[in-house]
Formats: sequence, structure tokens, C-alpha cells
Amino acid sequence: MEHVQEANQEQANSVSVLLVKSLKKVKVLILKQ
Repeated sequence: MEHVQEANQEQANSVSVLLVKSLKKVKVLILKQ
């Protein structure tokens, strides 16, 4: 079970990183307008 939780945590971390990157891109686009 612990291994599964660790894998899920890694997936959640990568997803949050992708969300932050996309949010930064959106902010840049909004600021450029």
C-alpha cells in the first residue's frame, strides 16, 4: 500500500507542476495583451 501511495504522490506532484507551468503561461499571455 505504501508504494501505491508514493506513486500517487509523485503523479499528484507532476500534475501540480504542469498546472503551475500552464498558469504561468496564461498569466504571461494576459499581461502581454
